[in-house]
Amino acid sequence: MKTNIYLRKTELKEEQKEMLVKKIDKLGKFFNDDAQTDIVVSEQRDKKIVEVTIRTIDMIYRAEERNDEVYDAADEIVEAISGRCGEKGNGAAGQSRAGR
Repeated sequence: MKTNIYLRKTELKEEQKEMLVKKIDKLGKFFNDDAQTDIVVSEQRDKKIVEVTIRTIDMIYRAEERNDEVYDAADEIVEAISGRCGEKGNGAAGQSRAGR
């Protein structure tokens, strides 16, 4: 996955950016190498807002989370998008529904 980070009205240290990309790259197992990921980090009323958009050839996945910490928001986004990828019928989620 190709990943871009955009900052709006906030700043992150280089280590924070690397950790954020590392967390979001966990989603790479669901997508091809040609997927493009945009991460937007902003701040509003002392809350960090993390928006992630993943573009593939045939789908766009998007999630947004607000939290006091960027890392917690990133964890919630990884959970949300990985859950959506399971809904496509791949993996264990698709198998459990097939038996019904």
